[in-house]
Amino acid sequence: CALPSAPKTTSTTSSSSTGVEDVDSWLDVRRSVDALPQELKETAILFFFQGMKQADIGKILGISLPLVKYRIRKAKEILVKQLEQEGIT
Repeated sequence: CALPSAPKTTSTTSSSSTGVEDVDSWLDVRRSVDALPQELKETAILFFFQGMKQADIGKILGISLPLVKYRIRKAKEILVKQLEQEGIT
C-alpha cells in the first residue's frame, strides 16, 4: 500500500468530489504522520513528503542507513495500519 502524495492543485474551474476526497485523504495521512513518534515522524516526512534519498536522510539525521530503512519501514507499517482502520487506504 503506497501512501498518497500531496494533492496537486489545478487552475481548472471544474470541481469534483474526487479532488476534495484527495485533499481529505492527504490531510488524514498528514495527521497520522504527525502522530508518529518523533524519530519516525522526521524520517517519514523527509522520505515520503520531501522525496529525499535514504542515504541523504541518514546524513542529515546523523544515523546509519540501516536505521533509516528500519524507521521508514516501521513508520509505513504504523501508517498503513492506522489508515486501514480509518478506511483511508
